[in-house]
Amino acid sequence: MSLLKLLLVLVMTLFLCPAAVSGETGPGSAKLKLIVPDANWERLYFGVINNQTANMGLPDLRSEHLPKGSFEARLWIGFGTRPLQGFIIKKDKEGWSGLHIPPVNSPTKDDLKDVSPKSGWEKLWVRLVEEGMLSLPDSSELKGEVFDLDGDSYVIETNADNIYRTYQYSNPELQSWPEAKHVTEISRILFEEFGIEGESTRPAKQEPATR
Repeated sequence: MSLLKLLLVLVMTLFLCPAAVSGETGPGSAKLKLIVPDANWERLYFGVINNQTANMGLPDLRSEHLPKGSFEARLWIGFGTRPLQGFIIKKDKEGWSGLHIPPVNSPTKDDLKDVSPKSGWEKLWVRLVEEGMLSLPDSSELKGEVFDLDGDSYVIETNADNIYRTYQYSNPELQSWPEAKHVTEISRILFEEFGIEGESTRPAKQEPATR
């Protein structure tokens, strides 16, 4: 990896793009800036996410004050007829780590699976950043969304440099937005790199959206 490319990724990691609604939490200088869309999906889906993270003994990323230089990203897939599953990528003073949350009903800590990328952590992170994992807008900011009750929704959370943000895309494979295609590619990369079998290990079939 070139030095210039690595520096670009580090800069993007430390300075996340703003979204629709922001706030702060925490005492004094340790305040965590929250960038959370004022959208119906956020209130609905985070009820599910918060319940699942509590069952697995995971911290609430929205209230985590991570040490300087540390960051964490989470991808959640589901919120439809199938059980929720997800990925967690974390970097701290101990180094990189990853978890896969399998699609099972009411998962616990024992269900979590440690994962490592085939191409290495640095290369994986570069690919994810290049796809916009840290900078994509929330779908509520885009126009012409196609709705399908049978599909999956994708929620991404990031926490770095005392900034937390989240965004969501429902049925990204049905949407015409370029941003939606990046979301499906982020998912595909994670499934592929971590060797997890599933629909997202194959390139998504893009269907034309209707407005």
